[in-house]
Amino acid sequence: MDLRIVPDADAIAQQAADMVAELLAAKPTAHFCLPAGRSPRPLYAELTRRATAGLISFEQARFTQLDEWYGLLPDDPGTCLNDLREHLATPLGLRSEQWLGFDSAAEDPLAECARVAVALAERGDTDLCLLGLGLNGHLGLNEPAGWLSGGPHLTQLSASTRKHSMLAHLAQPPTHGMTLGLADLMRAARILVLVSGADKREALERMVKGPISSKFPASLLQWHADCVVLADAEAGGT
Repeated sequence: MDLRIVPDADAIAQQAADMVAELLAAKPTAHFCLPAGRSPRPLYAELTRRATAGLISFEQARFTQLDEWYGLLPDDPGTCLNDLREHLATPLGLRSEQWLGFDSAAEDPLAECARVAVALAERGDTDLCLLGLGLNGHLGLNEPAGWLSGGPHLTQLSASTRKHSMLAHLAQPPTHGMTLGLADLMRAARILVLVSGADKREALERMVKGPISSKFPASLLQWHADCVVLADAEAGGT
C-alpha cells in the first residue's frame, strides 16, 4: 500500500487527476469505478476543468458506479446516481452507454444486483477503482461483518452509514444499499483511496497498519498489489 500525505483536499484532487490523465493517455478506453459523495468532488471538479480545457478526454472511457442507496426514488437528490450525474457525468457530457449503475428503485434488489454482476462481467475488470474510507472501515457499502460478499449484492447499512450526509434530508434513511463486492474492487488494476479530515485519522491508521479483518473491510486493501492512498495532512496526522 502506497500512502502519500499531501497538504490538503486540493492537492489530493490534483494528484488523483494526474493519475487519471496518465491512465487515459495510455488507455483511452479505460474502465473506472466511481463513488458518490463529498470526498471525490474536488477531484471531479478538476477532471471537468481539464476535460473542458481539452487536456483530457473521456470520450471512449467507461464508468461503473460503486454503490447505491436502495429504496430511494430515481429523482431523489440523495441517490448516488444523481450525485454523480451532477458532479461528473453531466459536466463531462457522458453518454448513457458509457455508464453502468444500480437502479435505486428496482422492484427486486437481488435481481438488480445480479443484472449489474452480468453487465460488469461483460465489461471486464476496472482499470482504476476510486474509493473513499468510511469511519468504520466500510468500502463502498461493504460494511464490517464476519464475512464479506465478493460480487454485487444487497447489504444492510450500519447505523453510522445511515447518518451519511447524502441522506441528511430524509426523515427515514434507507436501511439497505446495493454495492460492488470486495472481489470486484480487488480485481481493479489500481485502487486509489481518497482520505481527508482529522476525523479519518484513526480509520486511516487501521487501514494502512492494522490487522486485516472483514470487521474493518478497508484493511483488506493491504493485500492489493497497486493501492495508492492520498491523504491530507489532517488525516495523515502531520
